[in-house]
Amino acid sequence: MITASLCIDESLDSPQRRERVARRLLRRDLVTGFGLPDTEPVLVRNSFGRPSLADHRGVHVSIAHCTGGVAVACADDRIGIDLENLRRRDRHAAARMLGGDEWGTVERAPDPDREFFRYWTLKESYVKALGVGLSYRVRRLTVRIDADGGACLDRPGTEVWLDERQPGFVVALCRLRGAPDAGRVGVRRVRLAEL
Repeated sequence: MITASLCIDESLDSPQRRERVARRLLRRDLVTGFGLPDTEPVLVRNSFGRPSLADHRGVHVSIAHCTGGVAVACADDRIGIDLENLRRRDRHAAARMLGGDEWGTVERAPDPDREFFRYWTLKESYVKALGVGLSYRVRRLTVRIDADGGACLDRPGTEVWLDERQPGFVVALCRLRGAPDAGRVGVRRVRLAEL
């Protein structure tokens, strides 16, 4: 099972506000998706910053945020979520993230900045699922993105999803050891007023 929620709001302009909203989204998803008690989740972090629930090791969580947005994911398998604002790509970051074929695909795309962040979020969601952060050599990962937005990663037992329905943002989700019948996973949008 996977739950994923996204809140986009221009008032999410400070790290403290994004952290509060992330905790509210996480709490909501843990209650509705996994039937956990409606209490403040206690998070512990590994040396790379990957969060996990202190009292429910069988439920995996991932949190992402950027200016104007917060995303959370919960699953019964290792999970990673990434959220990025669309903006100009940084060529130095692109050189660290993209393999040769990917670099060419990005440069030939109608919107190279969007294409870069599609690759970025997919790769970052994978390393977040691993729990190792960007210490992982992400250039070694090969991402394939279909014309319809479907995506795959060259790692066995890995499922990835790309969500670009929110204008100005790209969301990617990665599950490790996923069930073969998972199908497409939707990211539920939550308005800040609903929290």
